[in-house]
Amino acid sequence: MSNRDPKVLFEASRRPREIPGHRSFLRRARQEHEQGREADSQLSLAAFLVASLVDRMLRLTGETGDLDGFRWQVRSTRHFVRELPENHAERAHLVALIDTMDDELPLDLAGVRMSLMAYAYFLNQESRLENALDVLELAGRSHRDGLPVEEFASFAMFVGRVLRRLASFPPAEVAYQEAVNAARSAGDEHTELFSKLGLANLYRSTGNLRRSQELVEEVLGRTERAALTDVRAAAYSDLSAVYDGQGRRIEAVAMEYQAFLASIDDAARWRTLANLGASLAALGEYDAARCALEVVAARSEVFGSRTNAIIELLGVASAVQDELGFRRYLHEAASRLDAMPPSMAVDYHYQAGVGMARFGSISRSREYLTKGLALAEEHRLNTWYFKIERVLRGLVACPDDEMASRPAPGGVDVSSLGEIASGLREFATANL
Repeated sequence: MSNRDPKVLFEASRRPREIPGHRSFLRRARQEHEQGREADSQLSLAAFLVASLVDRMLRLTGETGDLDGFRWQVRSTRHFVRELPENHAERAHLVALIDTMDDELPLDLAGVRMSLMAYAYFLNQESRLENALDVLELAGRSHRDGLPVEEFASFAMFVGRVLRRLASFPPAEVAYQEAVNAARSAGDEHTELFSKLGLANLYRSTGNLRRSQELVEEVLGRTERAALTDVRAAAYSDLSAVYDGQGRRIEAVAMEYQAFLASIDDAARWRTLANLGASLAALGEYDAARCALEVVAARSEVFGSRTNAIIELLGVASAVQDELGFRRYLHEAASRLDAMPPSMAVDYHYQAGVGMARFGSISRSREYLTKGLALAEEHRLNTWYFKIERVLRGLVACPDDEMASRPAPGGVDVSSLGEIASGLREFATANL
């Protein structure tokens, strides 16, 4: 099996080259500065300097003047990074990267690559998605002879996941399909199935629920072996999302609960529990939803899972007319807005808009919902677009004091959810 060039994964999403390069870190530094977070702004500038250093390393010619300039850049970048507060987890990744680029030749490309991948994983977990994509492209370029097919499959799946979360759907589809093909060629069923779930998630996000369900059910049919338990848990969760999109709400909750029971690691467990809480809230099962979501908000160390839980708690608080809780969660969610990927940012604006309406602030509700609608349109999040559009039409049609007194969503027989609610209460008692 021949090596494969990672460049194919970035060509479809490539924008005109920015001068200077790695401007995603500079944009982040500016945003942090505008929010008054100077330490985080300096950290972002440090990340820009380190990414630029790696870029220069990959372009070294071997000439004496070129090497001398590179060595000076290593020393100056190291000095800047070591001046940052030591309590930042990201600083440790930057220090590790610099340490792999010492003054001796030949440079340790394998060590640089491993540090880049670890850093990209961290950035993805923190929802610094443009930064993660930037670092992944550097990691791909460090494979000067291409990647062995089995490594390429995992790398392509990672790229596809970041692009999907950025709502860059066509290039994400290319990356996922490359991952499926490479994994199948290498006999790596685990990566092949996870890549197919990535495609299913992508199709669901763009409104193709039928194709999404077909892929998820295909994956579930191949996960009977114990070694694929984590794939099965993810597939149950994805099938839950498909059912929810089809209006099959009780079935959606049942599938999410199966995903929760099948989860074998904390990151997957908190992510699934946040989804389960959101599904229960949509059914009006607010006590059970709060049990699930508060555990995630308190225990998860992953930005995405914790932030999703906070956004859903925002919705729960407004549904039960807990205005104090609503204001608290609104403030906490707003402080994370700059780091939210597009779909999460749309969800935040939706929950904030609905909550404002429930508390009688219709004009503020329109502001949040209109912003969410614009984001959904910009990123082609079709399901979200039509959902918010329907709510906005309802605001226009009713007086300013009517929406505040509307009841929570109902009309669904939730009597079969007792066992799930009981299980979640026991779990929350043991974990809070």
